[in-house]
Amino acid sequence: RIETISQENFAFCHNIRRFNFEGNLISRIPDFMVGKKRQLEFLCLSDNRISSIGVSPFIYTSLNEISLSGNQLTEFEPLVFNDVRETLTHLYLSSNLLTTLPSRAFSNLTLLRFLSLNVNELQIPSDALSGLENLYYLNLGETGLTELDVEW
Repeated sequence: RIETISQENFAFCHNIRRFNFEGNLISRIPDFMVGKKRQLEFLCLSDNRISSIGVSPFIYTSLNEISLSGNQLTEFEPLVFNDVRETLTHLYLSSNLLTTLPSRAFSNLTLLRFLSLNVNELQIPSDALSGLENLYYLNLGETGLTELDVEW
């Protein structure tokens, strides 16, 4: 099973639109992981051992769907998804080890329609979900939340 990925893994995939690395042993999403793959629309890294996300891993892509469910993420930087703010519509972060979300975590993802945060022991700052004007599905099941006081 795959343990590491790097930009070199993507160097010769000029026309690829979908990458699926589900069910491997990847522990980190490296800096500038994908490289210049403007046509890349879907990236699945579910069910790995990812515990950290590098700097701008999604830059120069057109990703509209990112799945990071079933990993070991405890946190992520507030602007980690900024490079796909004009294309990202679906984001899966369920079944990780997230305990809190960064302030304004998704505020620049104005096209985001689907956000799955279920099965994380979350505390959500009131402004963590602000700016999600097109969101139509939010999954907060099994998060341990007792109240939700957010600014939309």
